[in-house]
Amino acid sequence: MIISEDIYQELRSKDKILSDLIDQHGPMTIDTTRDATRFEALVRSVLHQQLTRHAADAIYSRMVELLGGSLTPQDLVRIELQTLKTCGLSQAKALAIQGLAQAIVEKKLNLKLLESLDDIEVFEILCSYRGIGIWTAQMFCIFQLNRIDIWPSSDYGIRKGFSKAYSLDHLPSPKELDQIGNQFKPYRTILAWYCWRAAESDKKSIKIPL
Repeated sequence: MIISEDIYQELRSKDKILSDLIDQHGPMTIDTTRDATRFEALVRSVLHQQLTRHAADAIYSRMVELLGGSLTPQDLVRIELQTLKTCGLSQAKALAIQGLAQAIVEKKLNLKLLESLDDIEVFEILCSYRGIGIWTAQMFCIFQLNRIDIWPSSDYGIRKGFSKAYSLDHLPSPKELDQIGNQFKPYRTILAWYCWRAAESDKKSIKIPL
């Protein structure tokens, strides 16, 4: 995702603190190459729900090993649920991942086609599947679809980072951040990224996306 200098200048003019964050952390960089496929990225997002990065990555690695080095929908629909759970997945997450795999195999879900839809449509489609909530859909839009105006106001890292950057004496609620984010449209992903960076000093207790 490449952000033009004009966009940075527009954001700088709107907010002095954000301008300082841009100076401190440099241009926004988002690595979308970690996962070979968007299905893998979605599986990883499901695993990361309510788990530390280390724990989720360990489960993911065991799944890949179990399936012989690849992670495809076709592989996952063939494996027994109880066998999948031996990798460390809960019943709910195992069902969610197999449900996604089944939908793709049956051609009910086409992750490639999501590129042509607007953000709200993507949210609605992904959130209709078991185990996919708005946070997971937002992460998919940021890190896989390169959407520039996503504002995950319920994300703890963003709430913590915003509170720290703006020297608040409280953790802002998602509702508060929804209102605040409006002034940064249509570039709220950029604000989110800098909030994550601001929260990094507390990263031992916070899940910080790349």
